[in-house]
Amino acid sequence: MHDQLTVKTLVGKFRNTYIPEKETAIDEGMIAWKGRLIFRVYMPDKPDKYSIKAYLVCESTSGYIWNFEIYCGKSRPIKELVVDLLGPQLLEKGYHLYQDNYYNSVELCEMLLQRNTYVCGTFRLDRGAPKELKDDIKNLKKKGKFVFPRKGQVLIQVWRDKRDVKLISTLHTAKIVESAKTNRKGEKICRPEVTGDYNKHMRGVDRADQMLHYYPCSRKTVKWTKKLVFFLLQVAALNSFILFKMNTTNEKYKKRKYKFKDFILDCVQKMTEPNKQCGEGEESRNEVDDESIASDSSAVTPPPAALKDRQ
Repeated sequence: MHDQLTVKTLVGKFRNTYIPEKETAIDEGMIAWKGRLIFRVYMPDKPDKYSIKAYLVCESTSGYIWNFEIYCGKSRPIKELVVDLLGPQLLEKGYHLYQDNYYNSVELCEMLLQRNTYVCGTFRLDRGAPKELKDDIKNLKKKGKFVFPRKGQVLIQVWRDKRDVKLISTLHTAKIVESAKTNRKGEKICRPEVTGDYNKHMRGVDRADQMLHYYPCSRKTVKWTKKLVFFLLQVAALNSFILFKMNTTNEKYKKRKYKFKDFILDCVQKMTEPNKQCGEGEESRNEVDDESIASDSSAVTPPPAALKDRQ
């Protein structure tokens, strides 16, 4: 109960403190955990293979974690999950959402399009692609060829590279552009415009996950709730660092040399300075009290008036 309250409080702070830019991304983040747990997951492609899964909404450019939800073992409909992650603050505002094939489907794209939210990402053919598309893919014999069926504003594009790259978008055309990469002959490689934008803007969650793994604060524990609290503290520190770099006017902190590690050390130093001063004050106060007690004990206490009369 307390953990749920802590998560809701922090997520509310993340969402109310900052409004992300137009390009946002949804992906999974992992909280390493090898102990016994009902909703522990195994994902071999991730650095932490055994872990607690969290769905993250990040700003693509900075990696600011705007919202997240812990996977608790019960699968939810993808449409419901995505809508809850975006919330009324991002829906119907013209945002561009980048996500992988775990989330994308033709039905989801159409639903988000009605709410003025545009989608781009990879795609699975069994998520609403037309049946004749499979036959068209078989005819893609040469590298660089592509097909692009449309359903209204929903574009499905399959591009033959080393393997078939399946993409879906509601904000792109089937335009082919030159990339910065070249082949062995020195010729520039042409690829769909969707691919370049997806690779560029899908890095938000990866960037945040990478920075969280640089300086972990988690410790060995037998309680998964403590592991979750450590993760929340790391996310709060990372978001604070990103906002600090955005809003600071001091050129010293705007430089790339000022890293997340330096920010954490500065925060620790600032947080411990008042406590240190209080500690010194208490010690000096105790010394004064001890001296006064010693001086009082050395003096002879005069007898009360009643005792004088008896004497």
